[in-house]
Amino acid sequence: MAKKQKPSRTCVGCHTVRPQNELVRFVRTSKGTVVEDPTSRFRGRGAYVCSETKERCLVLAIKKRAFERALPGKVI
Repeated sequence: MAKKQKPSRTCVGCHTVRPQNELVRFVRTSKGTVVEDPTSRFRGRGAYVCSETKERCLVLAIKKRAFERALPGKVI
């Protein structure tokens, strides 16, 4: 029987592929703001940022407008 592979995601800031449990998830609310989803229970599409270098990757993601591309709708 094959082992179950852990899900991996890509950081929207530095574009590093890591296991999902090493990243922090962000979602866009219905009001258009982007909030952190530490429990990964909010509905909808998520954008992931490295948890180790969170501040650096967040700055890169904002500078590159990565949240606007990764999350549908207008981000405020």
